[in-house]
Amino acid sequence: MDLVYQILIIVGLLVIVVATTLLISWLVNKRKGIPANVDYVQKLLPGIDCGRCGCKTCLDLAKKVCSKEKDASACPLIDSENHQKIQK
Repeated sequence: MDLVYQILIIVGLLVIVVATTLLISWLVNKRKGIPANVDYVQKLLPGIDCGRCGCKTCLDLAKKVCSKEKDASACPLIDSENHQKIQK
């Protein structure tokens, strides 16, 4: 019975260590986050990730639009209303 308790304690400690590591990793990634303006532009894009604009994903296009590398009109699927919102 002593062996069972020792194994349970070791497994419990391992679970605590792994959970703490995952929590710290999640918090660090959450802090980096996406800037608010990129998030706003990404929500206005279609979100299909078709690649027809020359970027792999809509998030990549949103980043380039916010850094003025590309115009939102590079996306052939964006409607005119959302294009005007991005231009403001």
